Amino acid sequence: MQEHVEEEAIVEETSLRLLRNFASSVQHQQYQDTEIITVRIDANAS
Repeated sequence: MQEHVEEEAIVEETSLRLLRNFASSVQHQQYQDTEIITVRIDANAS
């Protein structure tokens, strides 16, 4: 059980690092029980 939780945390952290590296903007909205995340990636950014 603990191993599964640790694995999820690693996957989440990796996803956030990739998002920070490639995203030119990130917007988060919440509508009732739905979360909407809009990510923009600038093709010219490095």
